[in-house]
Amino acid sequence: MDKKVCVIGGLNMELLLPGLQQVPRWGTQAFVEDHTLRRVGASTNIAFPLARLGVSCSVIGCVGDDVYGREIVEQIKGYGVKAGGVEILQGEKTGICAVLVRGDGERLIVSSLGSMKRFGESNINRHRDLIDEADYLFLADYFVAPGIGFQGARSVLRDAKQEGKITLLDTGWDPNGWREKTRRWICALLRYVDIFLPNLEEAAALSGNELPEDMARRLRSHGCGQVIIKMGGEGSLALGRDGFLRGEAFSVEVLDTTGAGDAFDAGVVYGHIKGWETGRTLQFSSALAAIVVSKRGEDRYPPLKEIESFMRLKGVSYGGED
Repeated sequence: MDKKVCVIGGLNMELLLPGLQQVPRWGTQAFVEDHTLRRVGASTNIAFPLARLGVSCSVIGCVGDDVYGREIVEQIKGYGVKAGGVEILQGEKTGICAVLVRGDGERLIVSSLGSMKRFGESNINRHRDLIDEADYLFLADYFVAPGIGFQGARSVLRDAKQEGKITLLDTGWDPNGWREKTRRWICALLRYVDIFLPNLEEAAALSGNELPEDMARRLRSHGCGQVIIKMGGEGSLALGRDGFLRGEAFSVEVLDTTGAGDAFDAGVVYGHIKGWETGRTLQFSSALAAIVVSKRGEDRYPPLKEIESFMRLKGVSYGGED
């Protein structure tokens, strides 16, 4: 596949603790059924499924000068993703997040950013070659890299947009509660964004609206080409030049929801590369995300044939590759 994708975003370790029945009170403890320590991050959660689908990808980010950081770099290379943009920061630890998962798949995440606290625009600019060669630039998990900030994000997205690249943004959740200034800054970035991919809670916080359609209208009014709101089990809602389109979620046994939104994002990029119409892209993205959440472990990313088989099993007319 000729098109290239550059993803800028977080890289970290993740301690997954599934099967938590209730969050314990301070001063007490609770037990879970299992645990998994794995190498993740929004950037790789997007790049890895794309690479599995045959898309040429690169990642720009940073890790700490420790065994975890070096493992992450090797894992990126193992997927065939360019890792030259991943810097190992001396004297820093690789970030880690603890993910507590309820029986229904809902999560609570506590993170230590580690090296990502020092990741900023200067780190990105040192790897302009990866951005220059890319056709798509995806800025993922804005709040995990506070050093980039509004000015850095605006510069990166604006330059990419002016160079004719397709720009995508998924901010993730604001741990500081979506203060008015933050909302204003994110909305100001949207004029440089072709596809904005918030989840329902993020879209509500940013727009101040209650209905998904109103959220999408408000967000798109800031100048982005298309808004796609991810709504979990309720599917997705897209608003672009052709008006509203809804995508349905697929019913699966949910084992791990971590990275579901990122996998959906990867599906959107893939559909755009293939030149699909929005409805088909939403179906494919939902199928990819459904397969990911139905698996545990590190390597949950399906090849194209598995996605096609899944969609046929669900009675969806896929139509095959174009």
